[in-house]
Formats: sequence, structure tokens, C-alpha cells
Amino acid sequence: MSTLAEIFPEGPVNQQSFSEHDDWNLLQDINIRSFISAAVLSLPRPSFTRNPPSAYEFTKSLVHRSQSSRQARKRETALTRLGWVQELLEPESGFQQVFDISGLTKPGDPLGEDHLLRNMARRDMLKDNLVLLKTGPAVCPAEGEQDSCMQVLNMYALGHDVCGHKGIVHGGFTATIIDETFGYLLYLAKLHNALDFDIVLTAQLDVSYKKPIPASSMVVCSAQVESVQGRKIWVNAELRDQHGCGTLFATARALFVTPKKDAPAPQPAGVKSGSSEDGTSGTPADV
Repeated sequence: MSTLAEIFPEGPVNQQSFSEHDDWNLLQDINIRSFISAAVLSLPRPSFTRNPPSAYEFTKSLVHRSQSSRQARKRETALTRLGWVQELLEPESGFQQVFDISGLTKPGDPLGEDHLLRNMARRDMLKDNLVLLKTGPAVCPAEGEQDSCMQVLNMYALGHDVCGHKGIVHGGFTATIIDETFGYLLYLAKLHNALDFDIVLTAQLDVSYKKPIPASSMVVCSAQVESVQGRKIWVNAELRDQHGCGTLFATARALFVTPKKDAPAPQPAGVKSGSSEDGTSGTPADV
């Protein structure tokens, strides 16, 4: 759609210039239909392929989509209103935004309609989400150099209906936030060629609860890779109400494993698989 500067390229338009063209009505050219047409044409056109994208390909496209939308417009959200989050979004922080809440709420991704956090976001149980990445070596070369290594920050603005005890976030959901953050960390490490694997599965997750999380809190989970031993990847995390300081709610350490090359792909319970006699799929410990 033309801008006013393009319609009147010779400079400002005064009343006299309109009177010289009484037979021309601006509203005949700029009407509702033209606005709608211009808006539709300005939308990004999706490219459809016969084969749906893999989870890894979708993750890569989601990063691009988040970066593109961020460059196109900066909108204030429940999280970006916080001063410490604004500081992390500045270039000098070393972090870059890779995901936002649209990654959970928009349809069409391979996670499926039954994905837990996706449905929680749609039901306003998660009001906002930001994932930031600091690039660097996946595994720190020496102890005490964590600041130079890859790190993921996964931030949520929690809703009220996420409780176990009244007014306190359910401990199982706390563990879910941590496990999801580990997933972001590992897939982003793969995306940046810092780690090499096809898929990883949670084999062990140890959470130490420090303080209860009030409902409707803003929380940030920071995660890093601790070590890589063959098919085993050890990771650690902490969950706070502010990055690097504030209240510490929980710490965690987890083991992820990459399945053996000849191991069958994990299947939902009840789906026949050659991995066990009862027809159900194996657990990460089995691979």
C-alpha cells in the first residue's frame, strides 16, 4: 500500500492542491478493501512441503520466526516490563532472545496438540515466556569459567491455576519447568553445533526444593551443560525469581542419554514395539 509520501511525492499538500482536483476522491483509492488487500499481501507466505518438518527443523524455524518478529516490532509483555529482563535483552548482556510465548501458542508445530506447556499457555496458566541464549562452548573447559560457556535462560510468567498447596506452585510443575529448560539447552546446543546427537531422552532428574514458589510468580530457570561422557550428557540448573540473584526456589541436576543407533524409537504406551515383550516402549534407561 502506498504511503502518503508516495501519493504526494512533491511535498506537503494544502487545501489549494485539493481544490485543483475536485474530480478526484482520495477515499475512492484508499478504502477498506484496499487496506485489507494490502494487509493480506503483507503477511508472510508459508511454504508447504509434502513432508512435515522434524522437531529439530521446526526448532530452527521457530528461532528464526522469533527473531524476525522481534526485529519487526518490540512489544511490552509481562516479562519484558521487568527491569532485570530489559537488561538481559540489551546486546551487551551477551544473551539473545530465541523464543517467546508464540512458540507455545501458535498452531502447526510437531509438538502436537497434547503438549503440556502448549495447552497450559493457551489456558492462561502460563501468561508469558521468554528463552534467552548465551552462545559459547557447550561444556566449560575449566571449573570457574561458567560465564564463558553456553547458557540458556527460560523465563515464565506463571498463572494462578498451577498450584499444589493453596497459593503455592505444584512441585511437579517446578520439575517440569526445569526439564523443559534442559530440553531448550540441548536442542539449542545442537542448533549451534556445540553438541552432536539425533535425539536425547531424560534418564534421571534430581530436584532439590529450596523455597515454595508463590502462584502468579515470574521465574527464570538457568541451565548449562556440566559434562559429556559418550552417550551421557549431564546438565545442571537453578530456578530463581531473578537471574543471578533474588530468591532461589530450586536446583537440579539431570542425566540425558542419546539412544543407541540400533535402539527402536520411543513409542507411546500401548503402541507395539520390538523393544519389549509386552508391546510397550522402553524407558530411557533401557537405551
